[in-house]
Amino acid sequence: MGFVDIRGFAGRDCFVVPPFRAGFRTRCRWAIIRAMPIIRFDGKGPQIGDDVFVMNSATLIGDLVLSRKVLVMPNVVMRADYNRIEVGERVVILENAVVNPVKEEPIIVRGESIIGYGAKIHGGDVGKGVFIGMNAVTLRGVKVGEHSVIAAGALLTQGMEVPPWSMVMGVPARVTRRVAGEEMEQIGRAIDRYMGMLQNLAAEQAHLDIRRGPDTSITSA
Repeated sequence: MGFVDIRGFAGRDCFVVPPFRAGFRTRCRWAIIRAMPIIRFDGKGPQIGDDVFVMNSATLIGDLVLSRKVLVMPNVVMRADYNRIEVGERVVILENAVVNPVKEEPIIVRGESIIGYGAKIHGGDVGKGVFIGMNAVTLRGVKVGEHSVIAAGALLTQGMEVPPWSMVMGVPARVTRRVAGEEMEQIGRAIDRYMGMLQNLAAEQAHLDIRRGPDTSITSA
């Protein structure tokens, strides 16, 4: 892709097409990368609910369903090329997370959950009310029971089954104790705050929604 010369747009909103040249500077108030981040694969494209907000630096590919009240933050990659991704209601997917199923099984995130910064979801069924910490990894065949906490950096190896209300830590991961009710209440409050952020973004920053891109190829959920 080439460049868009924005030197004449000083003081105005403008868009920049990557890649950037070394030493490139802009006098715009802000600049947004447009990289066609919604991609159909094998005849299937993302389905996005009306009350979902996806930052336009995220990338959505293939057979992906975001149901309702889902917030997808910058630089998230959700690649449903060889199998389906289903995300339930009130889910937050934070910066730099990757969700990419294997060919043998879909990924299902059932709702009321947070997927943390840089987490890698490469397989599994994630129950309701689950917190997945930053840089945690789930591999093929993983099943996480509801109201569980996956600690930062944990590695859930192939086929691991996590009982409900479990605290999971380590490499390889293991269940260390039962999650306390107070801990789960804190996670619930965090989800509530993110849902407030979603509403704020939808009302005040609509230009940052991925659906404002040049070729959305989106089917309504």
